[in-house]
Amino acid sequence: MSEIEGLKSQGLHRPAFLVGWSAFEAVSRVLVAEEFARPQPPERLVDVLSREGHLEPQGADTMRTLTDIRNRLVHGALDAKVGPGEVDRPVPIIRSMTSEVVA
Repeated sequence: MSEIEGLKSQGLHRPAFLVGWSAFEAVSRVLVAEEFARPQPPERLVDVLSREGHLEPQGADTMRTLTDIRNRLVHGALDAKVGPGEVDRPVPIIRSMTSEVVA
């Protein structure tokens, strides 16, 4: 989480967003290891996490709306717009999921 904040504070919103998404995927693999042993499409991550109760409906909706940005960034869309708001939106979701792992 500190990497996300550090990148964001430097105005590096696209890398900050991708680090956040990576954290989301990493925590997902811990929470639902049997489903996510292999990389999954982001939409499936959200659907399974929601079904298994690791994402509240509002959090699932948030992550679904962010999948387009994620996909554009990882597939090289150099014009993808990412601001501080897009970086911040998944942070509470990632923190909540992380607290499940730590608990």
